[in-house]
Amino acid sequence: MIAAAATNSIPGSKKALCGCEGGENFTNILFEGNRKMSLEIEYKNRTNGTGHWFDKETMRFFKSKIGLVRSKGDDYYFVSSEQPPHGPRMFSVRHMDKDGDIKTIGEFCSLTRYMAEKKVRQLSGCDY
Repeated sequence: MIAAAATNSIPGSKKALCGCEGGENFTNILFEGNRKMSLEIEYKNRTNGTGHWFDKETMRFFKSKIGLVRSKGDDYYFVSSEQPPHGPRMFSVRHMDKDGDIKTIGEFCSLTRYMAEKKVRQLSGCDY
């Protein structure tokens, strides 16, 4: 059920993006959909020729992690987190346009996880 719901969803549909199928397997479907979108934004950024955002060395240096990912049309909004050598892990909201260019929305590493995820949901129009 979980794999079928995640793989049979049409990319770009609200069900595929938000995991809006509900039910007892909601969390697992949401996780699968989020992982798929994480791979999509990484691929788009790498193939446009401008991105080193997802290079292993870059992500390792900044101790970067990708959290919640949502889309609205051709745009993607996602949460990233970075951890400096001496300090707590903090969160940022990112926007990737249809060309794969990534920009920070708001101030870099200034949000809690909850605040960043809330902002991504607002920007994408997806409540889940």
